[in-house]
Amino acid sequence: MWAEKYIGLPYKSLGRSLRGVDCYGLVYLVYKHELNIELPKIDIGYQNGLDSEEVAPVFEKGLNDFLSEDKFKKVNDFKSFDLLLYRRSGYISHIAICLNDKKFLHADLGSKSCIEKIKHKYWVHRLVGVYRYAN
Repeated sequence: MWAEKYIGLPYKSLGRSLRGVDCYGLVYLVYKHELNIELPKIDIGYQNGLDSEEVAPVFEKGLNDFLSEDKFKKVNDFKSFDLLLYRRSGYISHIAICLNDKKFLHADLGSKSCIEKIKHKYWVHRLVGVYRYAN
């Protein structure tokens, strides 16, 4: 499975390489290496010492700007490589990559990249949108 090489990557704020990634960095890497699609670099991240309440609204705006460029369309089902947006603390502040209709790959602050269940009790009610590359 293509996702195996991305499991266990260390979390690094603004990380965009196999040496370390944040949630968007993981999306950026997967799209570049697996789909040969160069996404824009969003240079907004959760850095140690920064208050998440300060970063979350800026990150949400960055994600919304990125998704409004007509390269992605909102869909109602789950397919491999779809992007999943999650709300935490009132803001869309997390992005993940769909593997299938049951699981996703993501990188989260304080842990290594991993696979989670879409219907996991922590994530299921936080999902705000599924986006598919349209170009």
